[in-house]
Amino acid sequence: MTDRNINGVTVTLGASATVKGQIVLERGELPAATDAARPTGARPRAGANLQAGTNSPDVAKPPDGAKILMRVQLRESGNSPSVRILPEVRTSSGSFEIPDVPPGDYQLTVDKAESSAQVAFYTTRVTVGERDIADTIITVPEGAAQLKVTVTLDTRVGTVTGKAFDPNGDPLPNTPVFLVFADPAKRALGRWINPVTTSRSGEFMLRAVIPDDYLLFLWPGPDRQRGANIEPEDLAEVATYAVRITVSPSETVTQELRLTSDFAALVRRLLQ
Repeated sequence: MTDRNINGVTVTLGASATVKGQIVLERGELPAATDAARPTGARPRAGANLQAGTNSPDVAKPPDGAKILMRVQLRESGNSPSVRILPEVRTSSGSFEIPDVPPGDYQLTVDKAESSAQVAFYTTRVTVGERDIADTIITVPEGAAQLKVTVTLDTRVGTVTGKAFDPNGDPLPNTPVFLVFADPAKRALGRWINPVTTSRSGEFMLRAVIPDDYLLFLWPGPDRQRGANIEPEDLAEVATYAVRITVSPSETVTQELRLTSDFAALVRRLLQ
């Protein structure tokens, strides 16, 4: 014992629980590792997950018919640096079991355990017992011995394509294109579509997009990272210049983007 203050120590009271679950596909079986095209990455509605892939054409393919190896993890809710992250579990059958989960609220994530797996999917529903939960936040109550969880995935991602133009109507090359959720509550969770850069002819393509409503906009500033980390109040201004689109399951949306002088001035001001 000591009479000194101790910081940075988490004390957990109460018995731990076991979270047992099953991952299922909206229709049929879990996808084989070669079933879908490479995604560029995205995340869905608040709480759903889309798995980022790669644009490289040289990714090694797993054996035909091999089931994708999934990674399941619970992360304590909140943005504190000291949040509890439980050890991940892996499964290719869809069944998983996470032992020794202390009481509390946890964010459930399901993603690919192997980056080479060429499949895109997202979480559409999480059920604890017989109850659907929102935002994939799982509550482990005091005294619970076991929770049964079902995670439902969907592979019907969409695609967004288009061409960008400068204020004079000429193709706009080498310019980042961002896609963000139209719903501010989802944007607040920090889930972004990985941006792409327009080609020399101004064309762009965002693959593996979760079906949802989005804001699509160019980022003409030199600091691409600044565009990815834009503050919510600044994004509210940017949104007035963005194009709102809706992506449905398995749909390809084509949308032209035109950079205006007013928006370019706004970006310059935000970068100061």
